[in-house]
Amino acid sequence: MKTRCIIVDDEPLARDLISGYLEKIDNIELVAKCENAMEAFQLLKEKNVDLIFLDVNMPQISGVDFIRSLSNPPKVIIISAHKEYALEGFELDVVDYLLKPVSFSRLLKAVDKYFMLTKEKTNIHGSENIRKDDEFIYLKENKKVIKVVLNEIQYIEAMGEYCQVFVDDRRIIPKLSIKNFEDILTNKDFIRIHKSIMIPLKKVTAFSASTIEIAKLKELPIGRSYKKSVLHALEYHGKMQEA
Repeated sequence: MKTRCIIVDDEPLARDLISGYLEKIDNIELVAKCENAMEAFQLLKEKNVDLIFLDVNMPQISGVDFIRSLSNPPKVIIISAHKEYALEGFELDVVDYLLKPVSFSRLLKAVDKYFMLTKEKTNIHGSENIRKDDEFIYLKENKKVIKVVLNEIQYIEAMGEYCQVFVDDRRIIPKLSIKNFEDILTNKDFIRIHKSIMIPLKKVTAFSASTIEIAKLKELPIGRSYKKSVLHALEYHGKMQEA
């Protein structure tokens, strides 16, 4: 399910900038763009909203006063040209505080923080809908940001300064090196088996001293210098599954 969000900002250019960024994020649905807090207040009575991108300095009611007026507010990411409100914002338990002008990478970091916070909260309450297999990363391909569930990745293969990420139903080519992926995924049960190949251990269906079979679909080579660590990891992972 996509995260439903609204933008509340009295500056048209600021609203358009943030909405343009949000269009690039696969798991976000922009419900509305509001010019002021009163418009947003009315909209929240009529629609379910998960996340608000909120300016602080607005006419009639400030962003901070708007948050205080809500009995059960959605999560909030403040976007402001004024850094002096940051402490007050964090006292109201906002997800993040971004200073204008906001870059896409900074906004994406804030959105990722929102997903991490909401996922942790759901886990605390014991939801059966959030499992380790639902962990994901964002990958940027061309001008689009794509949500990739880790459990759907078959393997990753380097191609120069880029990588090909093969998932269940598609191939994604982000501008990330195999070393970048190694840094991101090593603690997620992924392992480098070759100078240009990385795999998820749980997708291994067979292996020999020189090759690994992934999901019964693809046979991949084990690099000579990786052989010892790969075979050790496969043996350890197998024991963990039996335990």
